[in-house]
Amino acid sequence: MILLMHGNIKIMQLGQIGSEVILRVVWSGDLVGEEGLSLQSKHRSTAQPLDDATVLVWDTSVFEALADRFPLLRRNLQNIVSQRLEELEERYREVSTANVAARLSHALVRLATKAGHRTKTATEIHLSREELAQLSSRWADYSPNGPTWAW
Repeated sequence: MILLMHGNIKIMQLGQIGSEVILRVVWSGDLVGEEGLSLQSKHRSTAQPLDDATVLVWDTSVFEALADRFPLLRRNLQNIVSQRLEELEERYREVSTANVAARLSHALVRLATKAGHRTKTATEIHLSREELAQLSSRWADYSPNGPTWAW
């Protein structure tokens, strides 16, 4: 279990042709790796910092012992996992039904609300165009030259 104390991290997997697919962006105060808490599960994603990051790391067995001792910890973890599932369902609905402009605007609003850096005149989001495209793309295998589904 990893707690992100400071910074932003992108959680990603590789697509079918080896291209990077961003599943989500996490920021200060978020958990990373909660899907690997079960002894039967495997980590299927990679975490990469988008800027300087500070994390606290707990071994799975230590975290399990703490969760057994403090049931509220396990309940909070279940709430976090449930929230992540709702976010993924929302994104899936968007990529299935919304056009590119709507998907991109929804992604920008989510990122600005949760990970944006406010300045006097704007809210900055420190992601590349490709990373924004991956977060709002309908196709898992986006490439910088265009969607891979085009013949």
